[in-house]
Amino acid sequence: MHLFAFLILFSLGVLQFVIFHHATPSPGAFRLAVALTVIVQFGLTAWRPARGLLLLLFLLPLFNNSIFVRRLNDFPPALALFLSFFAGWLLRRLDQGDTSRVKTPLNAPLILYTLAGLGSGTITLLRYADFYPFVGDRFPIFSVNPLNETSLEAVIWAFRILLVFLSGPGVFWATLHIVRRKNQIPHALAALACGLSLSIAFGLYQSHGHAFLGNWPFFERAGRINATFLDPNALGSFVLLSLPAVSALLFALRNRAAKVGILLVLAGGLCVLGYSGSRTGMLGLVLATLIAGGLALAQSAYAGIGIYSRYLRPVLLALVIVVAFAPSRMQSLGDSDSALARRLTSTIGKVRERGLVGMLGEDRWPMWQRALKVTAAFPVWGIGLGAFHTEVPNYVEHDFNRSFYRDNANSFYLQTTSEMGAIGLILALAVLTTVVQAALRGVRRPCYSGGDLAVSSLLAGALISMTVMFLTGPHTFFPEVQILFWALIGLVFANLYSIPPRADYSSPAGAEPRPFRRLRLLPAVGVALVAVLMVGQTIDAATTLSLGKQVNLHEWNATWGFYPWERGSSGERLRWTREEAGTVVVTPHSLVATRLFLPHADLNEDPVVVSILLNGQKAYEEAFDEPTRSRRVTLLLPRTHDGRIDIRFRVSRVWVPSRHDAGSLDSRELGVMVSDFQFHDIPPDGFGFSDWQGDGDKASNPYRTIRSRAAQQIDLSTGNECEFLASVEPSSDGSPPPILSVYADNRLVCETHLPEKGWRRVQFRVSPDPGQISSILRLEIQNPAGLPPGLPPRAVRVTQVRPISTRG
Repeated sequence: MHLFAFLILFSLGVLQFVIFHHATPSPGAFRLAVALTVIVQFGLTAWRPARGLLLLLFLLPLFNNSIFVRRLNDFPPALALFLSFFAGWLLRRLDQGDTSRVKTPLNAPLILYTLAGLGSGTITLLRYADFYPFVGDRFPIFSVNPLNETSLEAVIWAFRILLVFLSGPGVFWATLHIVRRKNQIPHALAALACGLSLSIAFGLYQSHGHAFLGNWPFFERAGRINATFLDPNALGSFVLLSLPAVSALLFALRNRAAKVGILLVLAGGLCVLGYSGSRTGMLGLVLATLIAGGLALAQSAYAGIGIYSRYLRPVLLALVIVVAFAPSRMQSLGDSDSALARRLTSTIGKVRERGLVGMLGEDRWPMWQRALKVTAAFPVWGIGLGAFHTEVPNYVEHDFNRSFYRDNANSFYLQTTSEMGAIGLILALAVLTTVVQAALRGVRRPCYSGGDLAVSSLLAGALISMTVMFLTGPHTFFPEVQILFWALIGLVFANLYSIPPRADYSSPAGAEPRPFRRLRLLPAVGVALVAVLMVGQTIDAATTLSLGKQVNLHEWNATWGFYPWERGSSGERLRWTREEAGTVVVTPHSLVATRLFLPHADLNEDPVVVSILLNGQKAYEEAFDEPTRSRRVTLLLPRTHDGRIDIRFRVSRVWVPSRHDAGSLDSRELGVMVSDFQFHDIPPDGFGFSDWQGDGDKASNPYRTIRSRAAQQIDLSTGNECEFLASVEPSSDGSPPPILSVYADNRLVCETHLPEKGWRRVQFRVSPDPGQISSILRLEIQNPAGLPPGLPPRAVRVTQVRPISTRG
């Protein structure tokens, strides 16, 4: 690699490191850096595809962590890098008129698998769009599961999964055509090592008192780091693939200083892996090292490369020892214990206590069970690529709100089966079988030097180990891992089919490996399987899984987190919630009323905060600090196009009766007791107001009082700019005036601090939906920041709302 190119790459890496460290409060700086890098990636690939591949492998470990990209509809930086790389490569080929193809045994199964995924993902997008624009003239916004996620959110998620899926085959074919010379493989691995070294440096910095930097709070509390990746699991999967590939440079490079640098990268990678707590990464590394060492030693002895056997045997044995015993030594590296050491100790204890099957049943079965439920409903062709995340809540009673239970099945094979059925699993196994066969053939290929043998063995060990680790995790669900996995596969096939074999090494008799078995029926059978999958998923998308059918089938009235109904002393129906509970109801009314009961015996010692959310927005929150018979709560329902409301209850802690009463056998975890819902409309004078009284202002305007929140319906036929007067009631305890927020149809239209004395004119403009001549006005009172939580705000007096201008 030229010094100038290396300095450019290193500068970009340092820039990324500085942004992570210093620009955490500035999402714009991160997005600007990603945008500029994407432009550089596209331009360099279009100019020199080989250098564009080096830049991609260098940046891949650095632009993965989405610390500023938390929302579902934001784009992962790794995917942006891939798209710019792939677009630059296509532009270069079109500009040169290059139509060459590299024939490999992977072409047929991979093309079929890619077509199946592309078709399945497209059908999923059309299903959630209700086949717009082919059917209907408007994109429908429907609720698609009990979490009240919309069809638009489902389309965005499915589109992201489809892009991640296609990035693998895309980077494989690009790598296969770009790598044409033997020395390009060490260059590619060196670029990966450079980027990985910076990511490892950031990970080590993060592990010494800076775990909050770019990390999820959940993993930070668990003492796990993620370096420059989205989470520690992505880091572990990436390290599993990259460390064996990078260690191959020890045998491919001749410069001793470079070898020392590689050894430092390997040591740092093991340390960061220990702090990440990724069991998959560590177990995969052990397996990859054993596979690579066994293949290299067997082939070196078979091919008669004796001198390299003397080097390989001690080096690989040392790697096995370091990888196997590193977790037990992690506790001495720093002030805190290694997360990996703690997790491995816990795992080993579970295996000793329950056996391997029992441990997997506790750790993985709850996640696998959800995939099996979806698969059982659609076993042949699945529910569609990218639909797992959205559809799981429709087949699971509770706990589906926990993202790691529904983002993926925590098994690549179960994930594939649930989304593309048995047909997709057959095609995926055909692809992976061909990859493993090619990796083994690369090791057994004749005319090899010791360095070539080490590179091929280590790449084969990483790829084969990953196919085994697919059993307990999706791994390629992460875009950066998917891209690296297929880039390494591209290097393996390029080594076999793109690069002419060297003629300066003679191969012993019989060393030529057996060729791949050609299945003449594979293309025809594969095309038939893809056609059946497409037809089956299309039929389901238009019938069983269609939006209209799903709404009628599930009614989105899935109730979760509640205990069975009970009868109260007055005969009304009551039921306890768990720590979190919810239901989705369909109603044309505008108000919902219920009663809350908290007869906890320990409320005086530890108050319970009860929150109620409507369609994800907090509508009620109150702290209960003493037992009460009941508390009536009336809430304004948000307006929706289909009248579906997600009502969710949350409590700050649960109560177990058997822990407070030795004679009780009730071991349930109780939250709050809720009565039956009662739905009605807003009264003519609104709700939450006191009676009209007094004279407000010198104009003798009558007023009414609000204690916390109130709502009324206003007529907009004569104007959509409105005003009213507001003042606060006098206070004897010296509490500050509150803040008054005004919402029109759940949109904030005005917010003002009220004065201590006198009246304030509140003016706002209402923008109703087309065709609406009325709006629901909601007034909320809240204390200014800095006051103790739970302190009720001062009451507010308001006059009649009146329009002050006409339409137009």
